[in-house]
Amino acid sequence: MSPETLQQLAVLLLWIAPAFLPFVIHPNGPNRFGAPRRTEGFEAAVRSGLARAFDFKGRASRGEYGGFLLLFVGVYCAAALMDGAFGLSGFYIAPMLLLVPYVAVTTRRLHDLNRSGWWQLLALGAGVFVLFFLLAQPSPQPLRQTLRRPVGPVRMAGHR
Repeated sequence: MSPETLQQLAVLLLWIAPAFLPFVIHPNGPNRFGAPRRTEGFEAAVRSGLARAFDFKGRASRGEYGGFLLLFVGVYCAAALMDGAFGLSGFYIAPMLLLVPYVAVTTRRLHDLNRSGWWQLLALGAGVFVLFFLLAQPSPQPLRQTLRRPVGPVRMAGHR
């Protein structure tokens, strides 16, 4: 094989390999990122996303992520329309101001799926489709509490 062919294969592998990561890496056990957080409605999702704009800890529900994604895409589309209509590219500052809160909400959404926020790096290549697939997944159900047996000897009523 020629060096050019090897180089092309290597680049192809770098683009295809991230697509298989979610199928290979499965987080097990209880969620290590805290208790789930639920929001109701678009307005609550946007308020929560903006209130916790720089909070990369905790969890975000699928509804909270979806509402904030809708806001982010809407603001970007409005800026693009304003740019096309008036030729002013200054409107793109609005989606740029929402970029850090969007990354924070995405990190919290990945935490809700019991994954690290670093999974966002998949968006740098063809893994962006895999990332959106992951973010659309429902939250895992919490483990049901089983009936716990008492520690130590069991004492019956009336016995010593």
